[in-house]
Amino acid sequence: MMQLAYAVYQPPDALTGCLQAMGIVPNSIKVVEANVPEYGTVRTAYVMMAANQRIFVLIRGSVVTRDALTRDVTINMACRHVQPPENTFETPGSDIRLHRGFYRAWQVLEPGVTAAVQAYLKQVPSGEVYVVGHSLGAAVASIAALRLNAVLGAAQGSRGTVAGVWLIASPRPGNAAFSQAYNSILMSRTLRMSNNQDFASRMPYPVQDCNIDNIAAGPAALFNLNSLFASTARFEFAHVGRAVLMCPDPRTGLTDFRMFPRGSEVVDCTATADEVDASGATHQLGSYFDAWRRGYAASRGSNLATDPRVQSVLCNACTQRAETVLEQLAVPARPGGPVTCGADASCNVQRAFAAATALGNELVSPFGRGGSSCVGFVCA
Repeated sequence: MMQLAYAVYQPPDALTGCLQAMGIVPNSIKVVEANVPEYGTVRTAYVMMAANQRIFVLIRGSVVTRDALTRDVTINMACRHVQPPENTFETPGSDIRLHRGFYRAWQVLEPGVTAAVQAYLKQVPSGEVYVVGHSLGAAVASIAALRLNAVLGAAQGSRGTVAGVWLIASPRPGNAAFSQAYNSILMSRTLRMSNNQDFASRMPYPVQDCNIDNIAAGPAALFNLNSLFASTARFEFAHVGRAVLMCPDPRTGLTDFRMFPRGSEVVDCTATADEVDASGATHQLGSYFDAWRRGYAASRGSNLATDPRVQSVLCNACTQRAETVLEQLAVPARPGGPVTCGADASCNVQRAFAAATALGNELVSPFGRGGSSCVGFVCA
């Protein structure tokens, strides 16, 4: 699913080979793009179908280019509550409130995404729908999943409802009423992953001061603190879904999976508040994959250095060669897993595994008591 979360950041024509290895039907990717005019940003989703009749909705997060990221920051910061129409999610009660920016992102995407999903369900009436997102895209994906479940359930009864949701590095999308409504329907079908020190899983705070006016589109608004905070109000936010918090073990360099089957607001690995990674490294999909494979190894008593099941594979066919090592690492795959580019001549296992190891060692080193030394794959 991390591969799919990464795929939506790439142009569709660059994905055919790798997605086909996952069972995605060639040329099935439908691109949905829609403008959010008040924030000057374009939101993107991909809808695609697999040979096993599963339909995937992938929602893109923030785009890391200077201008696009600045505009995406404005939509992330537009956190004041908005109330969706009462029957939006087909749940009783009218206390649901959503993060305005996340809800607006879904509102502009909804017509195109819903039409694409329904078109595929006409081809495969028994098809199952899965929703995947990373970062901003994960917050939007949670809103999308509950809405699609309502729309498709009303149209098709028990068929075509959302069968699974993967939220990677998700911010909090709405208030406690939304969380309760979501969890009453999709809790058991959702997995939300949070990485150690990731800033995004902490935002918005459970109690957050938000600008109650529309933030003007354009970069200048971000640096005009007088306008940004001139009129604020306090709002509450909560996470959704079952959760797994990935915490580094300083003794082994592996990962401890802390599972919360009933959901949780816990985002810190230590008893006190963890230092938040301001660089954003722990927020990258590559870091998430590295933490996951370290936990996969730990759960099986494996040796991270020699177990081929957890070696990451860098497939250059799935990424842009000009990207940094950290960004290249965000293309996860592993031999024997759902995606492997091992048969591709352009793949370089050693380079990717070395990059993953270097990044992982850097992330766990601050947790060593009295200073830690990292050799190879393990920090002591």
